[in-house]
Amino acid sequence: MTKSKFTRSINHISKVKEWDSYQPKDAKTLILGSFNPYNKNLEEQTDFYYGRISNGRGNRLWSTIGKLKYNNENYFKGNLENKLKELKESKVIFFDLINCIEFNSEGKKELENYIESKVLGDFGDSSLWVSEAEDKNITLTREYNYQIIDFLKKNTSIKKIITTLGNNRMENLGLRKKNNGKYQKNKKDKNWIDFRKTVFKIIEQKNIELITESISPSPSRRPGDDGFDNWVKRYLLK
Repeated sequence: MTKSKFTRSINHISKVKEWDSYQPKDAKTLILGSFNPYNKNLEEQTDFYYGRISNGRGNRLWSTIGKLKYNNENYFKGNLENKLKELKESKVIFFDLINCIEFNSEGKKELENYIESKVLGDFGDSSLWVSEAEDKNITLTREYNYQIIDFLKKNTSIKKIITTLGNNRMENLGLRKKNNGKYQKNKKDKNWIDFRKTVFKIIEQKNIELITESISPSPSRRPGDDGFDNWVKRYLLK
C-alpha cells in the first residue's frame, strides 16, 4: 500500500503583500535575491525586500545603505516610505528568484517540524536550492518567478543586474560540483536550468551588465569584515 504524502506550500511574502506594485518602472539596476518566506504567525511582518529579521539578526542591506549614505544605520528601519523613496531616487528594483516552494513528506510531524525550524526559522540558501532536505525524507519543488523574465523582456531601462546570493552565484545555482570541482547540470531541476538559461539569454541580447561578484546581505556569521560595505559602495552607491 502506498504511504500517504503530506504537502505544504510556502509563498514568498511579496506574493501576499504585493510588494512589486510599489516598485519604480524606470529602474536602471535590478537586484536579484532568492526567497523570503511568508510566515502568517509573525506579529510584525517584514515591510519590504531585505527587511527580514531572523533569530534576532537583521538583513544588512538597508542598514548598510543607511550607514554609508545617510550616516544613520536606522534610517530605513521600519520605514517603508524611506525605502520606496530610495528605490525611486536610485532607480533600483528588487525581484527574488523563487515565488513559492512546495514541501512533500511521508510524515506530517516531520514536515511541520522542518518547516517551522528551517524554513520559517533560519532558511539559508544552502538548504533552499536542494531537491531533498538533509534527511532525504522531505522533497522540495520550487516555483520560479517568471515575472523577472517578463520584466526583462519588456523593460528598456535596466542596465545592470546584481545578485545577493553570496557564494551561490547565479551562474552556478542549480548545478552540482563533480569530484574535480567543476560544475555539471543538476538534471533533477530542469525547470531552473531552463529559467536561468532564458534570463541569461535576455541579458546577452540586451547587453545588460551582470555583476558576478556577490556578497550576501544576510547577517554575517564570520568574525571581522567580509567586505559587504565595500560591495555596497561599489555596486549600489556609485
